[in-house]
Amino acid sequence: MATGIVLYRVYELKFDDGYVGRVAMSALREVSFRQEIAEGKRTGIMGMTLIAETEDRNEARMLADGWEV
Repeated sequence: MATGIVLYRVYELKFDDGYVGRVAMSALREVSFRQEIAEGKRTGIMGMTLIAETEDRNEARMLADGWEV
């Protein structure tokens, strides 16, 4: 995992229909993603749990099974 600056994070998302999935996002994108949830632009997300942090985008995408926002 990362030893320097964290640029990418992987989250496990829980949805209101019971689906659980993982998604990778940059630290910068995370700010707007959380804002979109708060404003109701992204519905159904009930929880976000941090799974991993890394400097490597490809590693983050691999850990998220290819999903990225």
